[in-house]
This record gives sequence, C-alpha cells and structure tokens, in this order.
Amino acid sequence: SDCAGNSDYDADADGYDSAAHGGDDCDDADASVNPGATDTPDDGIDQDCDGADATEEVEGDTGGISSDPADEIAKDDDTMGNCGCASSGGAPSGAWAFLGLGLALLRRRREDA
Repeated sequence: SDCAGNSDYDADADGYDSAAHGGDDCDDADASVNPGATDTPDDGIDQDCDGADATEEVEGDTGGISSDPADEIAKDDDTMGNCGCASSGGAPSGAWAFLGLGLALLRRRREDA
C-alpha cells in the first residue's frame, strides 16, 4: 500500500483491487465500474462486474423468457386447454383405449372357450 494506506492494486481508487491482481474490479481504470456499483441497463457497460450488462425489462414484455417455474406451468396449462391435462375431452386417452381393448379381447376369449 502507499503512504496514505491505499492499495497499490486499486488504480482508480474506488476501494476495489484490480482483477488482474486478485481483486474484484473488472475495470480498474474507471472508478464508476466496480462490484459495488449499480449497473445501468442496456448501456453496454458492466458497471457491477457481474459479467454482463444489465438489461431493462419492459413491463409485460419478457420476450417469452421467464425464470419463474410457475410461469412455465401456466404456459403449459394454456397450451393444454387450461385443464392441466394433455387430453381435453373427445377421444379417450391411450391408456383407457388399451384397457378397453384388453377387456374386449378377454371377453371374446372367454366366449370362444
């Protein structure tokens, strides 16, 4: 450290050592860029050194991407007729059809015997 007690590895004097010297500061030439900074969305600069620039989400527009599992469940329900099941009536599901076929064959076999 220097005579004032500041780190020799903090060139911009923002209180964070340079990443090149084992610190967290990803741009040690700019004091506004450090792990404690607030990232300004969509400016192309990673102010908080988390590895990516923040993006501003327009309310109601997620671009079809969500990190909430409940949203995915709701989306699946919408594509399945809001009933939570793949079959929304009409023809019987495959399991019921096979059960019916099995019972019919069993009955026919008994009649033939």
